[in-house]
Amino acid sequence: MKTISLTAANSGGTITAVKGQSITVTLSNPGDGGYQFNDPQYNASVLKLNSHTHANPVNSNAVGDFGTDTWTFTPQSSGTTTLSIAASRGTADVVTMFSTNISVQ
Repeated sequence: MKTISLTAANSGGTITAVKGQSITVTLSNPGDGGYQFNDPQYNASVLKLNSHTHANPVNSNAVGDFGTDTWTFTPQSSGTTTLSIAASRGTADVVTMFSTNISVQ
């Protein structure tokens, strides 16, 4: 099965997947503003988080480039969930970096 690869450009849409298919979400790391990614929010009966990895920037001399983070999910059962990934700086400063609806058939 083909992997569904998502980025910030896919935020706000609806993605259709089938059980057993891989879904990856790759986002720029917001560390240059002092932010850290929070745990993704989703319905765990619909999706399973398999991994979360960080890749350092390709050009290590680029100011403000903290690389990318990638999450890999596998659909577990039919249903719909909103997959949301936010970053925070402290307790009151939270920014949604990615949010999309996932429909599993």
